[in-house]
Amino acid sequence: MNVTRADMSALRDRRILVVEDDPLIAMEIADLLAAQGAEPVGPTPTVRAALAALADGPPDLALLDLNLRGECGTPVAAALHEAGVPFVLTSGYARTQIDEPALAQVPLVPKPIDHRLLIATLRRLLPTG
Repeated sequence: MNVTRADMSALRDRRILVVEDDPLIAMEIADLLAAQGAEPVGPTPTVRAALAALADGPPDLALLDLNLRGECGTPVAAALHEAGVPFVLTSGYARTQIDEPALAQVPLVPKPIDHRLLIATLRRLLPTG
């Protein structure tokens, strides 16, 4: 994992919601984010838990797995859109397998997760200025 100082400083102190049902992947992502100085929120393994976390206050960014214990994560995606929270899909599904039109422009980081790609994608989503 070769992450630059610019990547690290960009994520420092950012609250990033992790919506992931696989405990090992969730722990890996949370550890990666914490190592970059970010504050992982969650991980939340279900749609219900993710929506509850959003109700506590919007994060700066979010990571969203689409299959959460057999339940589709699109309600979480809709809530993130509504709250104006930029997010990345982290999924084992290929782009062609995601048939939800509202997700067509959302960045996708496929599983297994490439750490550099994930950090670079999150960094690109941050507001400039």
